[in-house]
Amino acid sequence: MVKNFFEELIVGTFALIVGIIVLIGLYHGLPPIL
Repeated sequence: MVKNFFEELIVGTFALIVGIIVLIGLYHGLPPIL
């Protein structure tokens, strides 16, 4: 249960960071650098 919770937390955090990078890239009109 705890292991699954941390896995979901890591995936959620990673998705959030990627989303922020994409939003910054779109805001500046440049393709996001991944």
